[in-house]
Amino acid sequence: MAKRQDFYIKLSKILSRHLRIVPDLAEARDEFKYIARDMVDTGTPELMGSGSALLKACSKKATASSIVSFPEFDGASADEFLKKYSGNIKALLLDEMDSGWELSGDVDRNLAFLCELTSFEDSTAAGYAEKWFNAEVGWSHILTIFFEDICELLRAKGESGWLITLGELAIPFINESPVLYSVLSEAHFMLSSFGRSLELIASVESSVSITPYLKHLKSYALWRTRRSRMALELIRERLLDDRKDVTAALLAGDILLEASKLEAAVKACSYAYNIEPDSPDVVFALARAYRECYLFGQVDVCMDKLGAMNNAGIKKYKLGAEVYVKCDREGARVFIDGKEAGTCPLLLKRVAAGRHDLKWLFPDGSETGFEADLKDGYIQKFKYISGENIVDVEASRDGLMTLYRADKTITLPELLKDFMVLRLEDLPLVGRDDFISEEIMSGILDDPETRI
Repeated sequence: MAKRQDFYIKLSKILSRHLRIVPDLAEARDEFKYIARDMVDTGTPELMGSGSALLKACSKKATASSIVSFPEFDGASADEFLKKYSGNIKALLLDEMDSGWELSGDVDRNLAFLCELTSFEDSTAAGYAEKWFNAEVGWSHILTIFFEDICELLRAKGESGWLITLGELAIPFINESPVLYSVLSEAHFMLSSFGRSLELIASVESSVSITPYLKHLKSYALWRTRRSRMALELIRERLLDDRKDVTAALLAGDILLEASKLEAAVKACSYAYNIEPDSPDVVFALARAYRECYLFGQVDVCMDKLGAMNNAGIKKYKLGAEVYVKCDREGARVFIDGKEAGTCPLLLKRVAAGRHDLKWLFPDGSETGFEADLKDGYIQKFKYISGENIVDVEASRDGLMTLYRADKTITLPELLKDFMVLRLEDLPLVGRDDFISEEIMSGILDDPETRI
C-alpha cells in the first residue's frame, strides 16, 4: 500500500466523496473501513491522514447543513487568495474547500458531488447531474445552489471576509442569483464597501423586487457615496409603501442633519417618535437632532426619557462634544490623541467625552499641547494664545441658530416652537411631506463625480 500511496490517497478521496453524496451506502462501509484502517496502519503520514478522513466519512451521520470547521480568514492575504483562484473554480472546490473545510448535510453533499463532476468533461458531467437531480440541470446550476447555501451559512456565522471572497470568486461561474447577490451586498455593506454593495443590489433589482431590508441598505449606501438626494427619494418611496417605516424616517433625519436641514431633521425624528415612542434609538435620534439645533432644553427632555426607560443599554447613548479649536498663529495644525484633525480654526462634532490630548503644531515645527476634558453634550472651545502661552477654555450649552426665510431672519426656536415640549408625548403629529417634500429635497444635490 505504501508503494502505491498516490493511488490509495486518490481512492480514499473518491470513496469519501461517494459516502458524502450517498450516505445510504451502508452495505459498503465495512469494506471502506478495512481500506481506511489499512491506510492508517502503514504509519505513513499522508496515508494515515487520508485513511482517518475516510474513517470519519464512514461514520458520518445525516445532519442539517452546517459548516463544522473552516480555516481562519486572513484578511492580509485575501488579495493573494483571490488571485490564486480567480477563474479557477474547480481548484477552489478541490484544493481549498474539499481539503480544508468540514461541512455537513446537503451543502456537504453538493460539494462532494461538484468535486466528483470536475473529473468529467462538461457534457458528461451534465448527464450525471441530470440523472442525479432527475431534472435538466447543469454545472452552473449546482454551483449556484452550493454557493448560495455556503454563503448563507457564513452570513449566519458573521464571516463576512470568507463570504465576500468565496461569493466574488463564484459569480463568474453561477447563474443569476438574487439570493447570493443579496447576501453579498449585505456583507460588503457591513465592511463599508458601499459602492460594491450598490452594484450587487442593482443586480438583484434587475430580476426581482428588492426587500425592504435591501432598500434600507441601498438608501444608506447612496447617502454614504454622496448621493443624498437619491437616498432621500428612495426613502420617500419607502414611506409611501409603508408609512410606519421607522428606519427610513431615522435615516432621513441623519441625511437632513448632514445637509443642515435642521428643522426638517427634527420633524423626521419626531415622525419616527410618533410611530415608536418607546424605542431608545428613536428617542436618542431626536435628542441628536435637537442637539444640532442647540435646543439643549429639549435634549434634556429626551435624555431624561432615556434614563427613565431603565434599559441596561442606555449608557451607550452619548451625544459627544462639539469642539472648536483656535489659535492666534496662522497655519497651526491640530492633532487629537496623536491623529491629525485639520488646521485652525477647526470645528469637530460628536467627539467622545473624556480626556483627550490636544496638540497645536506650528509651521516652524514648534508645538504645544493641552489635556482637554470633554463633556458629553457640551460645546467646548480651546484657543491657544501664543503671547501668553496659555490655552483659553470655554464650555457651555448655549447656542442660537438664525435662518433666513423670505428675506427675513428667524431663529430655530421660533421655527420649531411647536416641538419645544416638556413631554415628548406632546410632540405634534408629523406628516411625510413635512420633512421629505420636493421643496426640502430641492436644495440637496448629489455629487456628480461619484461613481458606484
